[in-house]
Amino acid sequence: MHYRNVRTQHVGGRLSGEGGGGSSTVRVFVDGFLGPRDEYEVLARPGYDVVFGRSFAECLERPYTEKELGELCRAADAFVYSTADTVSRAVLAQAEHLRIVTGPFIGSDQVDVVAATELSILVANSPSEENARGMAEATVGLMVALMKRLRHNEAKLRGGGWGVREDRGDLLWDRTVGLLGLGRIGRMIVARMQGWGVHLIAHDPYVSVEEADRLGVRMVDLTTLCAESDVLSLHAVATDETRGIIGREELALMKPTAFLINVARGELVDELALAEALDECRIAGAALDTYLQEPLPLDSPLRSIPPDRLIMTPHIVGHSERGRKANLRVCLGNVEAALSGVVPENVVNPEVITRWVAVFGSQEA
Repeated sequence: MHYRNVRTQHVGGRLSGEGGGGSSTVRVFVDGFLGPRDEYEVLARPGYDVVFGRSFAECLERPYTEKELGELCRAADAFVYSTADTVSRAVLAQAEHLRIVTGPFIGSDQVDVVAATELSILVANSPSEENARGMAEATVGLMVALMKRLRHNEAKLRGGGWGVREDRGDLLWDRTVGLLGLGRIGRMIVARMQGWGVHLIAHDPYVSVEEADRLGVRMVDLTTLCAESDVLSLHAVATDETRGIIGREELALMKPTAFLINVARGELVDELALAEALDECRIAGAALDTYLQEPLPLDSPLRSIPPDRLIMTPHIVGHSERGRKANLRVCLGNVEAALSGVVPENVVNPEVITRWVAVFGSQEA
């Protein structure tokens, strides 16, 4: 295996750097890497040429242009991308050898999945047990922080004040926790809420009432979810169905004492409507870890909301080093499988599998 660096200034038609592979070499292009490069030793096998782009910090500072990224992917058989990359149709169209696009995280928002499917390219995500547990733990922690008014009371103490009756928080016990999405993370939250004495409701069109009943969750429509929840927590992926699903109408349905939590995808929420609802105290507070544009713009209206009403974290609240490493293991497993002609378990565009196997496959996973 060869490790190579793409020269930052290079935007020519071929990958250029130190080393190189022969005609039978399969090339893996890795961009936006977070950890040490020896974490990619799993790909240390004959015939593999691993080419590194920029670190994640460098990608955030100056992302590749569409033209640059397309040229860097042109000779790649596998592309391990980062959340700082935009893998557009134009990028994919230049990558004539590409078999798989995958990243060490759950979302695939940065990839034009429709274009990848048309071009017979697999798109795979990298869910891990550690990541899901981290997100569930973080969500419960944010529920407690909001209900107990931790930010408000910490600021008061640091400012020289002391607690009075009006500074008290509330109990989660006997409150209604609503979940938009009852997938892997949503179910882990349900498990962690056992013993808290809360009422659990959820909205998820892909989960049956019977299945929810077995989990101890009452399935409701979106209107009921917004109206009845004391804490409304979002755990859905961003699709045409879910983008902007929490807008002005939905926020208007919420109780003035209710809290909103979004650690899923920024596209789920109308940020301007949320900022207005918080500014006018139409809901009690919110906690956000994801945003429509990341990093969050300096002129975002969310930044003007006092921290005692809005907890904001930079898309990191549920992340951990154990989770990062676990996600990367899944991601590199996707690469290994695809380059061996095997369909990975985590394909998000399964409609392409039959065509893909006909060209690259040896068997399906």
